[in-house]
Amino acid sequence: MISRKDLRELAKKRLKDAEVLLKNRRYQGAFYLGGYVIELLLKYNICKIFKFSNGFPESKSELNSYQSKVKIRFTSVTSLSDFKTHDLPKLLTISGKEYDIKTRTLNEWTSILIWNPEFRYLNSVLKRKDISKIISNIKSIYRILLE
Repeated sequence: MISRKDLRELAKKRLKDAEVLLKNRRYQGAFYLGGYVIELLLKYNICKIFKFSNGFPESKSELNSYQSKVKIRFTSVTSLSDFKTHDLPKLLTISGKEYDIKTRTLNEWTSILIWNPEFRYLNSVLKRKDISKIISNIKSIYRILLE
């Protein structure tokens, strides 16, 4: 399990890493880590809303240990594997923060939806202006996800 505290700390560190990469013109890495920051904080919020006191599950047996809490709190989760994903919209839906994000930072949220973990393999030219804006958007979302 990844503790809530560790999820929060990792998100904070990865955001700083993304900012350093942006400053040093490593736009691909900055964007990848920025998206990862949001994933970590969504999982942090999932732990809060479902009262996953031991942290975010990393294995099937850990997921199964929370099965009763999931069924009681959120009937639209169809499978425990719904938690074990990198799909930001899906994680947002089950995080309990969808309303806040979509009413307060919809444009910012929309701008990061192109992120997925496969970006770590992308070898394309990204522009500073675009990534700078995305990192700024990630910071706006970051603040809401920590409330």
